[in-house]
Amino acid sequence: MLKNVYIKVSLNFIRKHMLIYLLVLIAILVSVYAVFVPFVTAKSQSINYKRVVEKVYPDYPATSYFASNREAKLIEENKAVSKSIKYENYGFFTSQKSRLEYELKGYTREALDANQYVLASGRLPRENGEMLLDRSYLSQEGSPSLGDFILGINNLGNKHEIYSATKKYKIVGLIEKNKDYTRAISKIKTKNRVRVNPILWIYNTDKYPDQSLSYTVLIKFKDGMNNLYGN
Repeated sequence: MLKNVYIKVSLNFIRKHMLIYLLVLIAILVSVYAVFVPFVTAKSQSINYKRVVEKVYPDYPATSYFASNREAKLIEENKAVSKSIKYENYGFFTSQKSRLEYELKGYTREALDANQYVLASGRLPRENGEMLLDRSYLSQEGSPSLGDFILGINNLGNKHEIYSATKKYKIVGLIEKNKDYTRAISKIKTKNRVRVNPILWIYNTDKYPDQSLSYTVLIKFKDGMNNLYGN
């Protein structure tokens, strides 16, 4: 009899305070969700971003800047190198409109892809004097259209002198960085951010003296990144 009375009193107490218990339970669940779920989501997103970068970035983990034709050839023939992409450095081009100093790079489809650029509109260069412009610089150039020209001064130097010429390049295509790549890169903290300069990718330009022309060489190793610390 006493046991039954105790049970009834306990049930009545629980019924009267049910709302309080529910609110406490909800508060606990919300606290766990607020702390645990964002942590798991952030960690998951971080892993996904890293996978994107790992997929597109380390294809060519090393770069040789301002290499001579002979040096580029030696890199290509190196036994530790599985593949290399060579493209010309044609110096710097100062735009008459924006006063931006662009790097002039010899266009190849391989070089464009390896630098994570995609064609946003227009076409690829087919003739001398045609070029691709990163559309993030369109407004600074006065919002030109496809087929318009960018005028300016092309400077290319060597140890002895600087060669300058007034040039104009026809915009035949607009390019942009791979969005998945840039989004992933922006989310990952790195000690050394890659410096990005404005680039004009040109089909060709007037040939300057051989000794003043240099190349950028993207390098893929047979054994991956380990070669960077050995060979």
